[in-house]
Amino acid sequence: MGEVSVFCFLVEKIEQLEANWENIRDFIAMYFQSNLESEFSRWNLYLLFVCATEIPIKLKYQIENDTISSRKIVIENYKNDGRAPDDNQLGHLISKHITNDDIQLEQSSDLNNYSDSPIFDSKVLNFIQNKSIAAGKKSEKTENLKKLYEEVLLELKDED
Repeated sequence: MGEVSVFCFLVEKIEQLEANWENIRDFIAMYFQSNLESEFSRWNLYLLFVCATEIPIKLKYQIENDTISSRKIVIENYKNDGRAPDDNQLGHLISKHITNDDIQLEQSSDLNNYSDSPIFDSKVLNFIQNKSIAAGKKSEKTENLKKLYEEVLLELKDED
């Protein structure tokens, strides 16, 4: 498969980040990323810019939406007394911002769990509650979803 590489940079001042993030990106692309053999590894390169202060939204957007060489994540308001994250803290940052393995998901097929929700009494939910889209192939499921969508639109139109 490949490796996921993460570089973490502690930035004390916004001006440092603004002046250096592109140079850091370019340096890592030239001297590290270009030597990675697998495409998976080249596409899974992350640069974490950790700053103790708030970052202006325009700068954060510019960095995180830059498509050159790597994925970039700006972490602002990081409080660690001016010290770089230790291994434990870095693991938490990676979990929170890259792998998202700290998210707890719960799945329920029982619509009664949502009885307090306003959507529970909606016309659409009541209409589709007893419909099934299960099928073997993806194309059949897509077709069944299209049919269900058309039925819902027709049902809503008829009730107007």
